[in-house]
Amino acid sequence: MAWTTEIIESINQIDPTEWDGLVKDRPFSDWRWLHLTETVLLDHQPRYVLLRQNGDLRVGIVTALQTRFQNPYFQSTLGGVIQRFPGLRCGVPLSGDPGIFTDHQDTLADLLPVVMQGLESLIKQEHISYHTIDHIWTTMPLWPYLQAHGYHRIEHLAEIYLDVQWPSFADYLTSLTSKKRKEYYRVDRRLKKHGITFAVTDPLDEDNQALQNLVNNVFQRHQEPNLYIDDLYLQARAIMGDDFKLIVARQAGQLICCGGIVRSGDEWLAKWIGLDYEYTLNTGTYYRLVAECIRQTIESGGKRLRLGATAYQTKRHFGAIRENRIGALAFRTRPIHYLAGKALQIAASLGTSGPIAEAPKRERKREAE
Repeated sequence: MAWTTEIIESINQIDPTEWDGLVKDRPFSDWRWLHLTETVLLDHQPRYVLLRQNGDLRVGIVTALQTRFQNPYFQSTLGGVIQRFPGLRCGVPLSGDPGIFTDHQDTLADLLPVVMQGLESLIKQEHISYHTIDHIWTTMPLWPYLQAHGYHRIEHLAEIYLDVQWPSFADYLTSLTSKKRKEYYRVDRRLKKHGITFAVTDPLDEDNQALQNLVNNVFQRHQEPNLYIDDLYLQARAIMGDDFKLIVARQAGQLICCGGIVRSGDEWLAKWIGLDYEYTLNTGTYYRLVAECIRQTIESGGKRLRLGATAYQTKRHFGAIRENRIGALAFRTRPIHYLAGKALQIAASLGTSGPIAEAPKRERKREAE
């Protein structure tokens, strides 16, 4: 019954067959997906904890060091502290899934003491000041365990998704309410009036710099740093193959919108939106991009389309629903952990989130885009 712990710095150091045998058919968790995250994310410092029992891989934990804050204010004031004493976030990058995997998911509750011991080994090795266990549900056996061990609850934005049950996009449109169906055709007429057309294309056939500029526009508009490499779409295509689709919109031959969807199992995930606001504002381009993601998911036989965590007011028109997620936070030093709990209570009363919680004060809105 002997347990051993391994701490790995890259998924490339883990045997793909062994890792995929652990996570089995859970979407957005296999070796290829984690290889993609390491390839396209800038300044990504992954850490994987492998827990073996008598040599057999029983538990895998996906984490990443946090050495900077995304919020410019917190980075300017506290960036030096987190650089020296990094945080640790446990979760699957890009897809926003829990980062703890066991060989049989129904054994998670029984293995939680071993899981936490493995996580503690990493915390000590990397001199972690705080850590979070992200993207979890309150109904998971993990949450009451963390509560009992004094973790603080932090809020995440709800994940938005659409379960697909239609044989064709035409059938999907027919299933919408009359009001929503009329809105789709109204936007379609507006796009035609502006000469805006959509297509699925190969990144190799497009101007990579133009695509990158569109993605940068979105980050700049929302005053957030671009977290991705410059040849994002090219790398996604190279790694994911036919499980990646690039959707673009053109006006008079010029690229004005782009977005990718990526498949894992029977689920698709929409990522990496780019817009030229000079040409797309108030045209319904973003609305139509969401519709095209749904079309491609249906035509490929997908069963679920994940739509991220923002712009719910737009996505709800397509029948998408929200799934609430939370995180759990713990500081290594007890006095700081206690003070952090008080600070989170104050932040919650003020309707804000602080530098660690992922949920911003209000959702970003793209309804006019």
